[in-house]
Amino acid sequence: MGLVKLGLPGATLGNGHNLLFLLIFGGCMNIYWTALLVAGLFEIGWPLGLKITALPGMKFWGIGLAIVSMALSGALLWFSLRGIPIGTAYAVWTSIGAVGTFAVGVFFFGDPSLPIRWAGVALIILGVVLLKMG
Repeated sequence: MGLVKLGLPGATLGNGHNLLFLLIFGGCMNIYWTALLVAGLFEIGWPLGLKITALPGMKFWGIGLAIVSMALSGALLWFSLRGIPIGTAYAVWTSIGAVGTFAVGVFFFGDPSLPIRWAGVALIILGVVLLKMG
């Protein structure tokens, strides 16, 4: 299977491959990993939907976003489990949701951006990388 470059941050190897990507995905990304990453992105959508229900005129849009995101996230996670161990898949899925929701909160909703909170996010990412490498 060919290498899919995502432009993730980190060192670039001499052959143009991203070191972080290679560490996490072992050099290639199959359909199950792609589904899992997309599921993780939809995992960000449902708390975002719940958050925007508090905005004027956004109650039904927010609920709709939350419901659609939950359904798609769950369906894609279910599909990814056909090719990824459940413990790894769940850790990656929840981590994408947690880190992504944290970032959305900081950058769009004024959540606190303290170094200790960013350190916690870094530890979540490190945990997933170590889990995938093991």
